[in-house]
Amino acid sequence: MKGQIVVVGILLALISGYIVFAGAMKGRELPELGNAPAFALIDSNGNGFNSESLKGRPWVASFFFASCQATCPTLMGTIASFLKRNHELGDFRVVSMSVDPSYDTPEILKKYAAKFSVDSKQWMLLTGDRSKVEDLIVNGFKVGTHEEPLLHSNRFLLFDQQGRLRGTYNGLEAEQVTALQSDLELVLASTR
Repeated sequence: MKGQIVVVGILLALISGYIVFAGAMKGRELPELGNAPAFALIDSNGNGFNSESLKGRPWVASFFFASCQATCPTLMGTIASFLKRNHELGDFRVVSMSVDPSYDTPEILKKYAAKFSVDSKQWMLLTGDRSKVEDLIVNGFKVGTHEEPLLHSNRFLLFDQQGRLRGTYNGLEAEQVTALQSDLELVLASTR
């Protein structure tokens, strides 16, 4: 009998905690940290891709280069796992931009994408003219430097349906990736 009372008490505590947490999440608003820069690049299939095609849906931006042997494979693996876990969450995209467009041609990106089972309908790997990409990363997204463009950010950037930056997350920290998921859910819920 005591065991049943304890189990019921634990269940009630869990349910109460969930209700409080859900209520707090519902009323929580994300900050507006700026706007996404306009861009026109090339995807891993050699097709043009621009920021206009992202309007009306949330998206996550990340930065990498295919020849990277340090953090890029970890970041890309994190995105692949994130998409597997959240593929039914709603209509959102991930845009990963190469910081080394001189090497990362569409052909290289297509091979690199295969390593991570990239679904190019939801996750786009982008490249383009070196000067345009460098300007976009440094001046548009503000995550790199002209002096060392290959020293890119490990951050994932969350943009809402209107292209407003709603959060930045360290892609190498599990808690931060969990926060990204939670914030993406909030952004997606704002359209329902």
